[in-house]
Amino acid sequence: MKRISLLIFALLWASALCYAQVNRYGNVRRFEGEAAIGIIFEAERGYGKAPGFSGLIEGRWNIPGSRWDLGAQLFAGRWKKHYGPIADGGPNPYIETMKPLTFTIFGDYNFRQGRDVSIFVGHGPGLTYLMDNGPFRMNRYLAFSTRAGVELRRRYRLTFDYKIIGDKARIFGIGAGYVFGGGLK
Repeated sequence: MKRISLLIFALLWASALCYAQVNRYGNVRRFEGEAAIGIIFEAERGYGKAPGFSGLIEGRWNIPGSRWDLGAQLFAGRWKKHYGPIADGGPNPYIETMKPLTFTIFGDYNFRQGRDVSIFVGHGPGLTYLMDNGPFRMNRYLAFSTRAGVELRRRYRLTFDYKIIGDKARIFGIGAGYVFGGGLK
């Protein structure tokens, strides 16, 4: 799975650098930022699921003459992972609180960039610092993220993403964000 994710990211990156698609829908500003909040769910089988919350900030560079953009994202979240008897309906669960802090580099393709409704897909590698059940138990993992979503009126974004955090966690998230800057020139 990691090799496939890395291959997809490499293809996105190469296409962006080669200006694979000319933007025929008007020029957009080169830089934009986003702030978003959302909910996240554990995506692994065999565990009790308790939704958590997330927040992120991201800066993006819209590549001139292209439908591609490159972004750097800082993501933080919190959710609870249930082990043992609760997953089987028993009375004495073991609950682990997961708190990731992830830095990810994204490559996004925008299908209708500059229009009022723009659909996008993206993928990228990252680095996650994951705290679990203690203030000083922090481990570092390689992360891979895939996302898809829609941007409305060049300002509001609804994003669905899936993160693989090493061999420790897989999470699915839904987020709503606001874009600062960006838009048409």
